[in-house]
Amino acid sequence: MLATVQRPYVVVGRRPTVAILSSGDELVEVGDERGPGQIVNSNTTALAAFCHAHGAEPIMLPIARDDEAVIRATIISALKADFAVSSGGVSVGEYDFVKKVLDDLGAETIFWRVAMKPGKPLVFCTVDGIPYFGLPGNPVSSMMSFLQFVRPAIRKASGYREADWPLPEARAQIEHPVDNDGGRRQYMRATLSYRDGLLFARTAKSQGSHMISSMIGANGFVVLEPKQQAAAGDTIAVQIVGPIF
Repeated sequence: MLATVQRPYVVVGRRPTVAILSSGDELVEVGDERGPGQIVNSNTTALAAFCHAHGAEPIMLPIARDDEAVIRATIISALKADFAVSSGGVSVGEYDFVKKVLDDLGAETIFWRVAMKPGKPLVFCTVDGIPYFGLPGNPVSSMMSFLQFVRPAIRKASGYREADWPLPEARAQIEHPVDNDGGRRQYMRATLSYRDGLLFARTAKSQGSHMISSMIGANGFVVLEPKQQAAAGDTIAVQIVGPIF
């Protein structure tokens, strides 16, 4: 088409780069032997896959151990990218150094902690003008936070119009009762299907923030406001993250 209309050159934008780091003494890299109490660093791999899927080039950094100096050096390295994204270390535990290091580096905190489930312990700040997202350490919390906050930033930087920054939203009939008895907006992993001209939603049985398997078959999220209840057949808000059949 461009050749047909005599356009040998067009203006394009490069994909933004996203440096990804995970912190914690309990982590081991994929393929390494696990010791007592250790878990595989799946977050870096998952976040890198999300970057590819949503238009960015990931830079996967090594695990940052629970040492303030190590985390400082890793964060400084991450700030060479267009965006920096970390998972873990942003809560208030004795070894959660990420937030402290960011403050020491002069970060301008835009917000810290979000009224959403999963994904409450999230920090967004800028360090020397570079946007930094400190995501929770639990795998599903990390992925959900990415989709709700990092994805829109990537799409904005990529030149998408503002209406296309967030995930697509729709209304669907819930196939069973759902209940959010907490005080935060809840995003429930769900399977969306299209039948007889209507969109239907069924949530995964397990909604724990550690249950990575619940993300595999999910092509959408049921969104419930605080204290919201819905009976089978009610129409509820959903976000779409995959193909619907």
